[in-house]
Amino acid sequence: ELGLIPCGSGNDFVKNYPNRDFFNISAQLESKAHPIDLLKINNSYSVNITTIGLDSDAADYMTRFKRLPLVSGKMAYNLGLLYSVCLPIGHDMKITMDDGQTVLEDRFMLAVAANGQFYGGHFRCAPLAVLDDGLIDVCLVKKISRLRIPSLLAVYESGRHVENPKLNDIISYHKCRKMVIEADHPISLARDGEIDHAARIEIELLPGALQCSIPQQEAGAFSQRLAQAQKGDNFGG
Repeated sequence: ELGLIPCGSGNDFVKNYPNRDFFNISAQLESKAHPIDLLKINNSYSVNITTIGLDSDAADYMTRFKRLPLVSGKMAYNLGLLYSVCLPIGHDMKITMDDGQTVLEDRFMLAVAANGQFYGGHFRCAPLAVLDDGLIDVCLVKKISRLRIPSLLAVYESGRHVENPKLNDIISYHKCRKMVIEADHPISLARDGEIDHAARIEIELLPGALQCSIPQQEAGAFSQRLAQAQKGDNFGG
């Protein structure tokens, strides 16, 4: 059974439960465990989100920027993202979902396999994701010019990218139960912030595989305490 104390660099997972006070340990211990889905990524696991491409590169560099004085988790991620944009963008990928029901081949800047909705401290990449629906939410972004990235990020951060008709040429959103991502060389991936590299990435959803302790009462001052924790950078992953 999983209990949560939001003292990480982005505290993204608890944002899927906006009205619960995860600082109240007693409430977690007294609550009834709720089964949520789990992502199996090759031989590892992800409870929230796995990203591939620009995001995983940014997460990789974020760990370096966090060593700098006065750099918080959110700021470190933004610096990592800015640095990544200066490097060659995109990878040629073949993405197969549900044993070939959907096959996409292109040069993608971002590929996201999501169980939860948020990552990177504030990006709502998968606004339709539900932790216990038995489905992987997949968001794919084709390579675009650097000049177009700032306007995309503004929409992507808020979760408004999914239904924006102006982005239909570069963004596609899918739901599946398993998927395979293949590249011609090892590419970076970030499993809930943990960095790895692989040329073939197999992702499978394990429905209800994890028992999670969710406080039952409303949050009260939780949002203020969470903001204070992040402002003080008393968090790490």
